[in-house]
Amino acid sequence: MSRLQVVTSVSSVWRIISPRSRIVGAAVLLLGIALYFCASIYTYGISSILFLDSIHNLYSLTVQPLQRFSDILGFVFGNDSGPLGRPVSMYTFWLDHEGGELDGEGFRQTNILIHLL
Repeated sequence: MSRLQVVTSVSSVWRIISPRSRIVGAAVLLLGIALYFCASIYTYGISSILFLDSIHNLYSLTVQPLQRFSDILGFVFGNDSGPLGRPVSMYTFWLDHEGGELDGEGFRQTNILIHLL
């Protein structure tokens, strides 16, 4: 197949694809590039140390086990580290703790995944 035939076949396929499909395809491509760019930036912070209120927030996970649902809700929504209490962060801390990872790197990986979603 010559180069001219390849160009002709690509352009004929491009004409068959509807404009709406082209827009959706371009949006998906741009979203993928943006996710890759954000993930590459976020990964630099995975191995950093825990800051400011992180130790305070994680302390209650190490003191008493959260076995009942009411204990988990109290941990997630009973935080006073910010005006809203950071329930999403506290929930991810609890998830990582239940998964067996009580280190900063595991917490950050989960947090990056949530931010990219």
